[in-house]
Amino acid sequence: MREVREVGDWWGERGLGYCLYIPPSMRKEIRQKFPDEMEQKKQLISHWINTYPLASWRRLIGALDEMEETKMADSIRSYAEPLTDDSLTPHTLLPAVSSVRQFWRGDDELGLLEVLGVPQSVMDDIRASPSHPTEEEKRIAGLQYYLQTVPGASWEEIAGVLWYLEEHTALEEVRQHLPP
Repeated sequence: MREVREVGDWWGERGLGYCLYIPPSMRKEIRQKFPDEMEQKKQLISHWINTYPLASWRRLIGALDEMEETKMADSIRSYAEPLTDDSLTPHTLLPAVSSVRQFWRGDDELGLLEVLGVPQSVMDDIRASPSHPTEEEKRIAGLQYYLQTVPGASWEEIAGVLWYLEEHTALEEVRQHLPP
């Protein structure tokens, strides 16, 4: 973990805390509680490892790749876990995503698909489409779009965003279907 301490951006809009889906309230609390910068970094990583249900080397490497911290990602890539099972479909986990409060973009809250990187125009098209008459069908179409077109799409990412959005019921449902 020594390499991670050298990450350039920990707290910014696309910093390590954001890329690891640590809720903004927790990032703020850590920065206020610990005046020493190195202690803040240690606490952030410690919080992520101890509370994030899907903390893994692979997720950390993915966050570093997303931040374009390629050298650091490459230095720990040998610890990455194998890729997960691709057999899960949006239909498999419909009960979980149907309980998400902010699936689409909210007035003042981020929505699940928004954080996952689905463009607003695509979400608008799906919601307006007559070929998806029910909310459940619209949510399935949104997840299908995400899984088929967004680079790096995975059920782990969905679980991570559910954790970030503090959607604990949906997260527990998703976690039951993920590989150990």
